[in-house]
Amino acid sequence: MKLNYSNFHLDESSSHLRSHSDTKILDERRVGLETYLRAILSAKEDTRRGSFAFEEFLGIPVVRQELQSRLQDDINKRDDLSDRGDVGASVAAKSKLAVVLARIGALGKGLEELAVAGMSEGELQRRTDMIARLHNNHEKLRSRETMPPPHPAEILWEARSTLLVLTSNSPPPTPSPPPPSESSEKWLVYPSTSQQHSQHPTSVSSFDSGLARPPPMSQPSGFGWQQFHGVGRGRR
Repeated sequence: MKLNYSNFHLDESSSHLRSHSDTKILDERRVGLETYLRAILSAKEDTRRGSFAFEEFLGIPVVRQELQSRLQDDINKRDDLSDRGDVGASVAAKSKLAVVLARIGALGKGLEELAVAGMSEGELQRRTDMIARLHNNHEKLRSRETMPPPHPAEILWEARSTLLVLTSNSPPPTPSPPPPSESSEKWLVYPSTSQQHSQHPTSVSSFDSGLARPPPMSQPSGFGWQQFHGVGRGRR
């Protein structure tokens, strides 16, 4: 049996075809869509606002997101460099770090007492790892606080690289660093291959050309973690 489809027809008054030509329905949908998008943008949680589907629907380019991320990193770096020259902020930070170190030591002693009291092996290991992470964060903050300020030539070099990235769509070529002057600090450049084992270079000209990061500083003596190596062992 063959069906005669010519007898079937869609009623334009009740079908979806009417929505493509009815300006009233289009305006209602447009207002509803704008209200929905504004609700997502004004929401406290950024789960939907930061989703890939939402950004793709709005047509936000990926390049813009990368530039915003790099710009925020530069702003954070600027704030960090501006705080290094503040003597009062440096003194306050060192005093707070000392208080934090004392509290970490108190936590370590308390953990030893809990181990003697018979705390379970799993819970003891979990708390030991937590205190170790606190100690590592303290060491990072302390080394960051005691790090010497960068040379102005290094700041200008990084600013030039950032400007090249922000003003061009393609990755910029690596900018050539300015030659170091005779008055530059010795920690601004790394020694050449022949002088990597020399602790006190004689002159700046004996270094390889190019600015570099300061060498890693010696780790300050903080809270010892050797006491936790044997914690919880020997018990069944």
